[in-house]
This record gives sequence, structure tokens and C-alpha cells, in this order.
Amino acid sequence: MRCAIIAISVLITTTSYPVESAPKRTTFEVSRGTMLRVEDKVDAVPNEETAIRIAKGALSAKFGEKAMRFQEPYHARLEGNTWIVIGDPHLPSGSNGGGVRVDISKKSGAVLAIGSEA
Repeated sequence: MRCAIIAISVLITTTSYPVESAPKRTTFEVSRGTMLRVEDKVDAVPNEETAIRIAKGALSAKFGEKAMRFQEPYHARLEGNTWIVIGDPHLPSGSNGGGVRVDISKKSGAVLAIGSEA
């Protein structure tokens, strides 16, 4: 029995591959025979609606649901590869300050910064 366990462990160690050598899948089949590289063709945040949804989620997590809703409606604009999402501060005219601002990567969907629009 002991010899069988040793033989199996030797077989496993000689046929296993390091994690680093495993190929990374960066493509998927769109239709038969057509491959698409995800990092080159697909933006994680393709439009204003998606950018606003990501920003609202980040703001809700950081400041709470009530504070996030207070800044509605949100507007987004694309500058290069970054979505800029800005909330409405609901301040009287002539007041200082601005709405909350969230910068989001168009390519990855990552929140790059949360601040205030002056």
C-alpha cells in the first residue's frame, strides 16, 4: 500500500504544471470561427448609463444610499478613456461648491477617483 501511495505522488508531481505556465484566456468565440480579443475590442463601460450605474454603486458604498440619492440626477461625459460622472449638488445659485465627481476607466470599469466638482 505504501508503495502505491509513493508511486501515485511521484506520478502527480511529474505531470503537474506550475500555475504561471497555464495559458490565459483572453479570447472567446463570437460566432463559429470568429475570435475576439476581449482587452482590445470590448469596453467594460460602453455608455453613459453604465458609467452612472457604476458611479452610483461606488458612491453608495462610500457615503451611503441617502447621500448618493441626494446628488441625483447624475450626468456623464467621456474624456479620452475616462468617464466623468457628476452629480447635482442642489445648491442655491451663487453658492460655492459642486456636485460629487467619479472618474471611471472606460476599458476596465475601475473607479479611478471620487471627489468634488468645483
